[in-house]
Parts: sequence; C-alpha cells; structure tokens
Amino acid sequence: MARRLVQLKLRLLRNALHASTAAQVSFLVSTGLAILVAIGTFVVLALYRGQSVSVDVTSVIFTGFAFGWLILPIFVFGLDSTLDPAPIRMPVLLLCGAAYGFVLALASVRIAALAAERRLPELAQIAIRSKL
Repeated sequence: MARRLVQLKLRLLRNALHASTAAQVSFLVSTGLAILVAIGTFVVLALYRGQSVSVDVTSVIFTGFAFGWLILPIFVFGLDSTLDPAPIRMPVLLLCGAAYGFVLALASVRIAALAAERRLPELAQIAIRSKL
C-alpha cells in the first residue's frame, strides 16, 4: 500500500513538473525553502539540547509542522493536486461518500455488539449515540 502511494505521489509530481516552467521554478524554490526550514529547525533544537525548555520548544515546533501538514494542502490547491477534487466526477464522489458513511455505520454497530457481548452497557450506549 505504501509503495503504491509513493508511486502515485511521484507520478503526480512528475506530471506537475512537465506542465510548465513556472511549476518547475516554484518546485525548486519551495524545495530550497523546505531545506532551509529543516536546517533551521535542527539548529534551534540543537541549541536547546539539555535545557529544561527543550521539551516545550520541540512540542511547539512539531505541533506547528503537523497542523501545517494537515491544513495547508486543504486551503492551497495549487501546491499539490493530490487533494484536488476537480478531476473526479460528482457521481463518483457521492458514491464514495455514501460508502464511507455506510462503513462507519457498520463499524459503530460492530463496536456496540462487541461491547454488549462483554456486558459493557455504557460503551454500547456511547457507540450507538455517536452515530445517531
């Protein structure tokens, strides 16, 4: 699965770089900036090594990276075409959404059934309420 995702990502990157010279330039600039940010982060973390504030600084830095990793691709479609829904037809999107909801409902029912078998009525009620 991971191999397939890497292949997909590399194919998307290759196609994006063949699109225009501007895409190539922006890719090189963003790659250079990412390398500078990574080096800067390493230097900052190395400076705080052994100090009591190091855990706090590390937590703030990696939380910022995680939120940026999750949120930025949603708001900026021009950077990455992985999340762009434009090439997918609406019926396919609706079918996938319906299948996703159905799978979640089945999982909730299964959790409730397992909880009831183990005589945990509170867990069963929580699982059932979460889907209602």
